[in-house]
Amino acid sequence: MGRGRTSRLSDVEEWTKEYYEIDVVIENPAELEVAKANLTGLIDGWLSASKPAAKLPTPLPKLEAQAKGVEEWDPCKIRWEEAQGSSGLYERSEDVNNPEFKSMLKDLAAHGGRLSREGFFYWVFKNGTTVGRKGRNREKASETKPEKVSALFPEDLRSLLSFEQKADAVIMKPRQFLGSENFAKIADIVKQQGGEYVSAGKNSHFRIPIKSS
Repeated sequence: MGRGRTSRLSDVEEWTKEYYEIDVVIENPAELEVAKANLTGLIDGWLSASKPAAKLPTPLPKLEAQAKGVEEWDPCKIRWEEAQGSSGLYERSEDVNNPEFKSMLKDLAAHGGRLSREGFFYWVFKNGTTVGRKGRNREKASETKPEKVSALFPEDLRSLLSFEQKADAVIMKPRQFLGSENFAKIADIVKQQGGEYVSAGKNSHFRIPIKSS
């Protein structure tokens, strides 16, 4: 499956073409439409989040970034566990042998033990080896009642999704092909509730966290 777009910032700029293509193998024909919906949404997300290549900032090579005092680390490669604090749910990590965790600690140290990044607030505990993080929208999301999640969606969108309650989240999977417009509408509602779209092949889904009882 492939999708693309052609755009430019102004009349004086050259046109820039972007194209993304994904090859997948669908073992069960019954899952074809759901797979199409997931893949379409994933590519549309890339296209909507991107800008013309000519205007994208050039990423710093790792050595150059380190020379400038910038620590590179990927929070997705760090093991996090959910925990309950005095002010509500948060995530914590003590993945001390992970190079990504070590880089995160250095970055935190350079910022006085606290920093915000990509919608999360990070802080170091007094022991110096435990890091906590909390999404900026987590408090809003924690107030979401499981039985009210489906009511967040208009009827035309609600009928396109299946809703499944987990211990800490409500999982929504497409019942059929969503199309880029419906996908964008659903993703926007999920994001407003502190949720996210999880790309996991045929198990891709939308996820809205809920407050543990």
